[in-house]
Amino acid sequence: PEEVRRGFDPDIYVIGLQEIVKLNAKNCFIKDNKRVQAWRDYLIEILNETNKRNIVNSGRRYTDEEIIEQQLFYTDQSMVGCYIAVFFRKRMSRYLRQKSLAPCKVKVGARGTAGNKGAVCIRFEIGDQSIMLINCHLASGREKDKERMNQMATIFKSAFAKNLRNRGMTVEKHSQVILLGDLNFRIGMLSREEVIEKCKQKQIAELLCQDTLVLAFDKYHSTTVQPSDTGFFTEMLFRSFQEGHIDFMPTYKYD
Repeated sequence: PEEVRRGFDPDIYVIGLQEIVKLNAKNCFIKDNKRVQAWRDYLIEILNETNKRNIVNSGRRYTDEEIIEQQLFYTDQSMVGCYIAVFFRKRMSRYLRQKSLAPCKVKVGARGTAGNKGAVCIRFEIGDQSIMLINCHLASGREKDKERMNQMATIFKSAFAKNLRNRGMTVEKHSQVILLGDLNFRIGMLSREEVIEKCKQKQIAELLCQDTLVLAFDKYHSTTVQPSDTGFFTEMLFRSFQEGHIDFMPTYKYD
């Protein structure tokens, strides 16, 4: 991202990608390690380049210890075309519980047997916060909102449920959960021509009113559920997500 190249310098970077390989039958069952490594190398190169620039531009002399503190360590996970990586500054290692740092993946394609759709996740504990990152790629298609919501529910229930090191550390047990990726929700009830016209007029609010992800999550905010109800935790999870302010136009198929 341009912000990174300009010297933006956080302690933790999270990068989630989808479709880093073609989603064909071969790639669903044979891992493309070269493609994953190429992306990994590229991200490390960009972040290290930023490190060097920040040190040079600071105008002061860093000690060897300070340079080490600026270095990065990472963990990542991939599944077919889905990839997530978390990079930490070395200085964060004193706050990070190393044993808590773990990846997992959840397949939801072909009834849970194929990884063309699903999620790659990473969890960790830092200070008194437990954090889970979920990078999803959900079912495509204009009429598949219900299937996408069901896939998210499966991901929420399954992530880390059987992980040996973090057994039982499912989504609802984390203090912070970040959901990202290609969720594949669409702009509903508007034709392509209407969407393009609203884009030209910069009518973001009118477009967001038809965002099927927003509408699906609003449904959970407007219903009443009890702890004894089937799917209680899933519904409460859907309610707890808050999307940041959107100030840009749709991109996919409209850019």
